[in-house]
Amino acid sequence: MKKKNGMKKKNGGGIVAIVLIAIVAVFSLVTNIRALTGDESDYKTVTLDYAGEFFDMKYSVNYIPTATVHYYCGVSDDVDGIVVFRASKSFYKKNFLSTGYAKGGGVTVKGKIIKLKAKESKMLKEKEEILKSYYLGTDKALNVEYKSNAIRGIVLAVFMIILGIVGVISIKKGLTEKKAFMIVFWILVFGAAIYILHLLSYGGLFGI
Repeated sequence: MKKKNGMKKKNGGGIVAIVLIAIVAVFSLVTNIRALTGDESDYKTVTLDYAGEFFDMKYSVNYIPTATVHYYCGVSDDVDGIVVFRASKSFYKKNFLSTGYAKGGGVTVKGKIIKLKAKESKMLKEKEEILKSYYLGTDKALNVEYKSNAIRGIVLAVFMIILGIVGVISIKKGLTEKKAFMIVFWILVFGAAIYILHLLSYGGLFGI
């Protein structure tokens, strides 16, 4: 009888953990969908003639490095001030020469306006005297890869939700002592780790 009660407690704890992960996944799924379907005022389109790497922000969880986020400063004839944008190194290499000049005479990008974190904003303010002025001020930047970021987030969120459903079904069917459940459990844990690292790589659980 005690063993049975113990198993029920274990099952209950497992279901609660899976449900919590599912809630995070659903919340992020909604956030990423909204990133693709936001109001037009949330986006800006500019043509960059020149850009150079501005600064990097390294993120970690309990001293374990999770990601390095790259910020660039761009020059555009379309707007007044320096355009600060976030992008991967591969995006920069694809669109700009090693000298910093845009390939093809200019690169037109559409970016989502994002609010910078305090330490990122501080980096802009420290260089404000040199660069004089910023297009979006010192507390905002453009995420020019918001579409690929959001799509990746949606795929990972759906993946986590499916794994959560499979995990709950496995527990309810009494697979706690079988290899099948352990396989599902560790896949879920591994998937959750990848998903959380993905979210944290942008400086916050729901940063797009």
